Amino acid sequence: MRYQLLSLVLVLAVFGCAADQPQRFNTTEVVWKDTDRHPIPEPEEYWSGLYWDGADKMFFRPVSHAFLLEEWGPAANTNALDEVPNSSWYTNRMALRTLDPETVANGPCGEPINTDSEWVAVGGKVDGANPGFIIRDTSDDRMYLLKFAEKIQIERATSADVIGSKIYWAAGFSTPCNRIVYFDINNLKIGEGAQKKDKLGRKTPIVQADIETAIAWAPQTLDGMVRASASLFLPGKPMGPFQYEETRDADPNDVIAHEDRRELRGSKMLAAWLNHFDAREQNTFTTFMPMESKKGWGYIQHHILDFGDCFGSKWESDQMSRRFGHSSYFDLPHILGDFFSFGTIVRPWETAVEYPDAGPIFGYYDVANFDPDHWANGYPHPAFSRADEVDMFWGAKIISRFSDEHIRRLIEEAHLSNSVNADYLERVMIGRRDKIVHRNFERISPFDTIKTRGMEACVDDLGVTLGYYDAADSHYEIAVEGGEFKPIAGKEGRICMDLLNVPVPGNYIITRLRVRRTHQRSPARATQFHFIVRSGQAFVAGIDRYDSVYGSN
Repeated sequence: MRYQLLSLVLVLAVFGCAADQPQRFNTTEVVWKDTDRHPIPEPEEYWSGLYWDGADKMFFRPVSHAFLLEEWGPAANTNALDEVPNSSWYTNRMALRTLDPETVANGPCGEPINTDSEWVAVGGKVDGANPGFIIRDTSDDRMYLLKFAEKIQIERATSADVIGSKIYWAAGFSTPCNRIVYFDINNLKIGEGAQKKDKLGRKTPIVQADIETAIAWAPQTLDGMVRASASLFLPGKPMGPFQYEETRDADPNDVIAHEDRRELRGSKMLAAWLNHFDAREQNTFTTFMPMESKKGWGYIQHHILDFGDCFGSKWESDQMSRRFGHSSYFDLPHILGDFFSFGTIVRPWETAVEYPDAGPIFGYYDVANFDPDHWANGYPHPAFSRADEVDMFWGAKIISRFSDEHIRRLIEEAHLSNSVNADYLERVMIGRRDKIVHRNFERISPFDTIKTRGMEACVDDLGVTLGYYDAADSHYEIAVEGGEFKPIAGKEGRICMDLLNVPVPGNYIITRLRVRRTHQRSPARATQFHFIVRSGQAFVAGIDRYDSVYGSN
């Protein structure tokens, strides 16, 4: 709310200063930058323990917060247009426009990786589901994390890491450049003094047997080329992960509680789409970006990484694998419900089936059993827990811009060797996307891309313009200054509001616009638009969706 008020104050100030030259004002410049990159001294690195974080989120935090009687409201970092400003956390991409499929498929990647050069292993891990090495490309000295396929679901984890990173990047987050590579294993050498690390953090020298163990299950081409995913190291000095709650004490720029950031709350819909149930702080990363002009000073950049759990990860326990996305690792309500009902409650994961003839590597990743309202992370996620209808709508709006062509192009980047797997993944991603979009667009009216000309303001119904609903099945209503809703015409998803003859005195106009699809009994919640009028020209002062969610429709 602080950011919304600040945005509105700045808008009013601009109009006050430019009342005689309204044509020069550009609403796209309204508070689109969060100045959180002020130079600070280099902070200490934050270390996050895997087992402690899980225990804290599943047991200690729920108990300690149970008696706090916490209340929370809207996200704290949105601007007057109900969007997220650019910051060290987030950059507006698909939130405001549709990127072309090629741009999305390329994601954060620039120069291609040289698979013919000598790669030197300087560190890594050889245990766990996805063994890998930290390598240095001798042709350009760039560093990569090279990961190989797991023993089961060959190609799924590496494909998920590539597709997930590009989707999150297009959505606006900072992610590493992940690529599928095929290379000659003879080009991978062990560097002098290279060490591997186990789960307990113990280090031992890397030996040739470690390389052989890592590639034991990796797919190979007929000419012996080995498949892996290569993740380019992020720029800056590593500072450890970030938390999904509170703020970082060592960062004076970090002033908004992480669980109240719109981008982190709204990313729950992205995680649900991909079944990224392993969204936790260990799969985040921060780097210290130094300043050239002031040694030892810089700012902290925030990243999200490691998407290898997406698209139906399977563990050795089939009963556990079935629950991913439906129930957390330790879901007390489900446990108690099953106990007191003597197991008579039929859970969605109990009826789920694998697809041996259609997408055999994707486990229980499907459309039929997917319910966006009941999707669950592996363990409680502070930001996801606070996601309200508007946060989830924001996430769904981004997802809605990923067309079928975007999805097909992204899957091509995974280089799946079996077309059956590629076709299945495409169908499921499209089906889950559609469920998320319909769920959110039928609760909050999906109006976006507002433009004014004179005293006319036009908006797009994303549901129609992006092809999720027919224009003939979409019926619009408008209310001015708290008045009754009245029908208003729309043409192919574009609705234009005449602000010239509204029965409202003064230079500030508030309208509410909503849509009802033919199959809906009641309309979606209205989107509220605020306008300032100067010299016969209407300007957008703000967009409010919370009024309908927390107030009246």
